[in-house]
Amino acid sequence: MSNVKGNFKNVTWGRVKHRLKPILGTHFEEAERRVLAGTERVFMINDYSVVLLRQEGSELLVAGFDGNLEECAPLIIMQARNHGFKTVRAHVERRSHLRLLKRIGLPFQMVNQQRCKALNCDEFVIRLVL
Repeated sequence: MSNVKGNFKNVTWGRVKHRLKPILGTHFEEAERRVLAGTERVFMINDYSVVLLRQEGSELLVAGFDGNLEECAPLIIMQARNHGFKTVRAHVERRSHLRLLKRIGLPFQMVNQQRCKALNCDEFVIRLVL
């Protein structure tokens, strides 16, 4: 993971909200309130991908993501480690995301499968212990 390269920039909600709206579904307005209140932050990774992050104690929650998961997941994990988080959690719509993360060397584990009310689909809660 030490050879992970890329750029991780803080961006404004206004610049990226149109990309996160379809991903967040009915959680969009809540996410917007949290970003504007400073409890969630949005970042641009490698000038293309967008990630919405929230701290929950010693866990970093990936609250929304749009972009290249294979390229950006290692950068998100590196940032989490650098900031002292103990775990990273995400909610994904497809099991294939979990398989992809494992294939690139990030041993996320499925914690739960549940119905996502925001997008009316199944979702998988995954976690990586750092």
